[in-house]
Amino acid sequence: MRKQILGTWLTALSLLAAIGLAVAQQPQFSVELVRTFDHPGSESFLDRIGAINSRADIAGTLSQEGGFSGGFILFGDGRFSQPLSYPGAMQTSLIGINDDRETCGFYIGSDGAPHGFLDSHGTLTSYDVVGSISTTVTGVNNSGDFAGNYQSPTGIFLEGYVSLGGNFSSIDIPGEVGTVAGGINNPGQVVGFSLDQNFFTTHGFLRAQNGALTYPIDYPGTDVAGTDPEAINDRGVVVGNWIDNSGIEHGLVVQMSTNTFVTFDISGASSTAFTGINNSGIMVGQYYLNGLYHGFIARLRPQ
Repeated sequence: MRKQILGTWLTALSLLAAIGLAVAQQPQFSVELVRTFDHPGSESFLDRIGAINSRADIAGTLSQEGGFSGGFILFGDGRFSQPLSYPGAMQTSLIGINDDRETCGFYIGSDGAPHGFLDSHGTLTSYDVVGSISTTVTGVNNSGDFAGNYQSPTGIFLEGYVSLGGNFSSIDIPGEVGTVAGGINNPGQVVGFSLDQNFFTTHGFLRAQNGALTYPIDYPGTDVAGTDPEAINDRGVVVGNWIDNSGIEHGLVVQMSTNTFVTFDISGASSTAFTGINNSGIMVGQYYLNGLYHGFIARLRPQ
């Protein structure tokens, strides 16, 4: 997932603390694969899987030959929506979805730059961070708060942001090259990752509603080149991926309250990543196999 976000394309205004994680604990849960899925259309294939809400609706993006991309919703009953496109855009990516089926993402405008948007039951609102040259919206919660990323004209990489109750705050890990914000939960916590000075290693973070940072969140071990959280539920369970030193992505689940890390891979896949989790512990993600991305649904199982 990191590579897709970096390809499309953190000064926290109320930073209260930077808290390192303690030694990781033994897992108290496991991950169980529920099923895999693909889009039924013969001319469309999955480009990116996004968030999952409490109804088990999943947001995502389809690609077609010729470069066209459009968002979709895979409803909890197994139905796919028609492709969803921002008016006038050839490329539309759907990333986030809340329990009211309000969605968010970004589109490529006529200027060739990404612009964020939110969709409330067909009412589309474009969103650009003031003064930015590109903006994305990567997550929206039930209150309409949202998070995402932007690039300033002088910036060399992305910066994250969060909008809580209409109040904008940039998210910036001091000393790092840049930051990518992912999902946001109902308490207003945002997860994501920063890119360090070597432009290769990433470290996860969690930003509390009051601006306090938990950083770094790193998958334990020596064969780790990066840790990329993508989403967090209201119970403090974080999902995403970690990258080994050979560049392979592995699915990642972190229980923040116990500092428990669990890794997960789809058998035979060359990469696996979680992209969303709901409050029931149902997770969604994607894996790469036979030259294509495929979706999967999994769940947490207590040990």
